[in-house]
Amino acid sequence: MKTYNVGDTVRLPSVRPENWKHKGEMDHYLGTIVQITCILGNRFYFEGDGGWSFYLTELEEGALITYEIY
Repeated sequence: MKTYNVGDTVRLPSVRPENWKHKGEMDHYLGTIVQITCILGNRFYFEGDGGWSFYLTELEEGALITYEIY
């Protein structure tokens, strides 16, 4: 598994992972780009997360978004 850090910008999965609420309560986060604000164990949080936590293992390959400043 890739190592992520607080401050990393990542894209959340575009397909609902097994651990997400099955009633669709978290579906509005699918495919969104967020900045990690806290990592606790194998879970992470971001500003505006609605109180939900997300597993680092749910992030897809290539989830880390990098920007180049010119």
